[in-house]
Amino acid sequence: MKKIIMLFPALCVTLMLLCCGCGLLGEQKFKCNVDEVKSIQIVTLDEYIKDEYRYDYTVLAEVTDHIRFANRLMAIETSVNWGEPNVLATGYTVIKIEYLNGDYDMIYYDAQSKKRGEKKNAGFLVFDRKQFNDLISEYVTEEQ
Repeated sequence: MKKIIMLFPALCVTLMLLCCGCGLLGEQKFKCNVDEVKSIQIVTLDEYIKDEYRYDYTVLAEVTDHIRFANRLMAIETSVNWGEPNVLATGYTVIKIEYLNGDYDMIYYDAQSKKRGEKKNAGFLVFDRKQFNDLISEYVTEEQ
């Protein structure tokens, strides 16, 4: 029994190191299959409609070069929020990616909402705030 108790911490450390190496506990990236993107917009969330589980929003910019934008978004440094996921809120300026199959991602630097099939979930990624805001500012400024 003593050997098992003594081996347990070593096993835990080994597993942690293995997981960190594969990215499970370390850096994770946002992934977007650009071939399946219908539209990318920069929007401001106006009002949450509780009965419909959705936001009304105002479109600030339409992104026409999906590949370039998605590649830049996927290149932003990210980390994982291992606690409760942050939720989107009224007034946030977010990136809305709509896919051909009706799924979507709504992305704020530290909160996300996504729909996959009939399921709607929050995301756990935290994007580098400056890089994220710089990307949005570039497109919003161009449109206005």
